[in-house]
Amino acid sequence: MAKNILYYQAGNITFYKKKIFKVFDRKIGVISVKDVIFIKKNYPLKAKKHLKKIIDEEISTLFSSENFSFFYQILNETSSQIEVGIWGFDKSIKDELINKYQCSYIIPEPLCFFSEIPLLLIYKSQDMYVFIHLFKNRVLNFLTLKELNKESINLFLKSIKNISTIKSYIADETLQNYFTGFDLQTEDPPSYQLFLDYINFIQFKNFKVKHFSFKLEPFFFLRILAYSFLSLTVAFLLSSKNYDEKIKEIDKKVNAIKVGETNSREKKILQELEKIRANKQDVLYILNSLEEILPKGTAVKKLSISEETADLTLSTNDPLIVINNLNFEKCFSYVKLSSPINKEEGSYLINIKVGLNKCKLID
Repeated sequence: MAKNILYYQAGNITFYKKKIFKVFDRKIGVISVKDVIFIKKNYPLKAKKHLKKIIDEEISTLFSSENFSFFYQILNETSSQIEVGIWGFDKSIKDELINKYQCSYIIPEPLCFFSEIPLLLIYKSQDMYVFIHLFKNRVLNFLTLKELNKESINLFLKSIKNISTIKSYIADETLQNYFTGFDLQTEDPPSYQLFLDYINFIQFKNFKVKHFSFKLEPFFFLRILAYSFLSLTVAFLLSSKNYDEKIKEIDKKVNAIKVGETNSREKKILQELEKIRANKQDVLYILNSLEEILPKGTAVKKLSISEETADLTLSTNDPLIVINNLNFEKCFSYVKLSSPINKEEGSYLINIKVGLNKCKLID
């Protein structure tokens, strides 16, 4: 498995490998606590429908720039207002992770954590102390400090309404002095980024971004069309040639039989000839079926047709649609993957075996 998690911190990127998705291997960009800002705001409940647009305008005004991206979470909702947590970061970071590294998900580091109970999480990120108050997949409050400061920590604790557990990943016995009256659980900090222990539990759909774009070379689609046509033509000729050679071979034997002389051996030859002719698949019909059901951008890399099955190698941007369309094509009795789906240069390579129905036969 390739390294699929990219951790952006102060201009540097560190790569990590972790099994996240069951089927497709997608890249996840995580923006460090050093590169994000956190704002909590209250809005009227009626603003909920247009919240993204409202926040976008406020962020642009606040930072006097349109080069700022953000995520937001609704933290609390009453009958009259909603409390929103906003995570902002430089748009160039997001663009780099998407366009240069092809990340499908962009997540601010604090939002990588998850807890079934209200939890105050404390850890260090380089020279920065990080305090995250979270419950489920919501970060209710957030604080970073260069140095431990009792006044700042007390103010932070007063803003927290409910804490079930305080968990620290900082090996410092003096830390308990800042949390008098609280039960502080201490664990050894891992040698890797702490969020990697939690990231599997979050809902990634909330952080999906538009897929990366790439610049097409001149005549790109023309070349793809030409290659696809060439592949199909070669496959058609090879399949037809195999059948024709078999039929010619048996035709020679049939022509050598004298009229009226039909012994058991000769009858067997005639039966074999009829069987091959009856089972010969209409290759053009199969090609036409593929052309109709395969989505735009799908190329046939390889096609091999036998009497009852066909093996296909396809390059596509959406393997799920391809498999679904093949399943509903009446020409195919079954569809199954011959090997795991592989990703290569922005597309997916899939090997599929299909069973062939006698949809249309050549007489």
